Amino acid sequence: MSKTVYLLCILISLFAGKVLAQSATLKGRAPEYAGMELPVFRYVDFISEEKAELGRIRFQQNGSFSAVIKLPSTMVCFAEFDVYQASLYMEAGKTYELQFPPRQQKSEAQKRNPFFNPMPVWFLIVNQQPDDLNLLIKNFETEFRRLEDKYFYDIYEKRLKSSLQLVQNELLQKFPKTENRYFEEYKKYRLANLEFALHQGRSAEYVSKYFGNVKPMMELPAYTNLFNQIFTNYFSFLGNSLHDQKITTLVNSGDVNTLENYLAEKNGWTPEACRVIILRSLKDAYYSGQFSKQAIIGSLKQACEGNWPDMYKQIARNILQKISYLIPGSELPRVSFVRADGQSFSLEQFKGKFVYLHFTDLQNPVCRQHLEALNPIAEQLKNNLVVVLVNEGKVAATEATKYNGTFVTTDEKGKAAWKVKTFPTSYLIGRDGKILQSPALNPMNGIDSQLRSLLEKERIEKLRSGK
Repeated sequence: MSKTVYLLCILISLFAGKVLAQSATLKGRAPEYAGMELPVFRYVDFISEEKAELGRIRFQQNGSFSAVIKLPSTMVCFAEFDVYQASLYMEAGKTYELQFPPRQQKSEAQKRNPFFNPMPVWFLIVNQQPDDLNLLIKNFETEFRRLEDKYFYDIYEKRLKSSLQLVQNELLQKFPKTENRYFEEYKKYRLANLEFALHQGRSAEYVSKYFGNVKPMMELPAYTNLFNQIFTNYFSFLGNSLHDQKITTLVNSGDVNTLENYLAEKNGWTPEACRVIILRSLKDAYYSGQFSKQAIIGSLKQACEGNWPDMYKQIARNILQKISYLIPGSELPRVSFVRADGQSFSLEQFKGKFVYLHFTDLQNPVCRQHLEALNPIAEQLKNNLVVVLVNEGKVAATEATKYNGTFVTTDEKGKAAWKVKTFPTSYLIGRDGKILQSPALNPMNGIDSQLRSLLEKERIEKLRSGK
């Protein structure tokens, strides 16, 4: 073998080993799930909670499966199916033989319930090894909760440091140091969660120790859960107290760099810590009503376009996309609707007219009242208004003729894209094909007056322009 070929073989071998080390394998057999295909996700970041697909589990006709899941690092992954959201801690280079829970498909009531949340469960691992991360965390949590319950009053009510230390020492004795760095960090932040009870995380020393002077651990639930306890609505907390009179002015300035420098100088935090705290806090501040939304959007845009590392830029983009989604002036979600004749269409074809998109459920008496109130509005404004009625379920032909509007259907992804959580829910779309009001007024609460006002405004503008 020549030297060149030999070196090439070594490089190929090393590359293959690297690829293998950056993935994990899921395998097993679940006959009840035969023929199904399940995507496996992770959260891209814990602030925006944007999901990313890592791979897919494809079940053969006999129920067997084997899937390679790409892993940037050790992390929690999950799959959503039937009534479940099943999770698993996964480490690169490892193989997990999974036991799926018995199939429990959604009932009709659950399918129709816009507030239905899947049942959180953990995947069972067949032939689990003693050093498996899932088992280590499970055993630690069992003992943690036992001791927490035992000393709950002393720690959370009396805030006795001696009881806290007793629990910490007992846990560390039962779970001595391991070679698994992820598990060691997990223990650290779960114990810090108990310490949080003594001063509710507002101690500057405590915050600096666990967050301000450490690298953010985005993939560690023990870290992110405690982080959220401390920093949820953090800017509102500072702005509503004597802790920091300047923060409101800084947030409303829309200058994210000045905000970062201020937090770093005032608290001695690292740039990484400042950025993740700012991003979490800006997201909450947007919905608080206490700060300028335009300034917050400006800060996030500045973070996206500035010199922050790509990881933080991506979080800023994710937050910006979420908070600006379906707001007035935004583009429509790319969703297809299906008419009763089976023909699909999109709302873009109605440009030039106003569109009233109304999600309803004919089995609901309140929805029927709204549809009846919508009838005269749709008839009187038919030259300028298109009414699209998205019913939850099929509509009988005789029932459809009772209401003015085109009945259509869409799938679960379509309803999710429009953020439909309850019925009825409506959106008003302008002549330019962009969101005009989200959510829109309902037929019993002023949508007719709003539409007439818009038409009158158009009429006056035409007169002024001489058109």
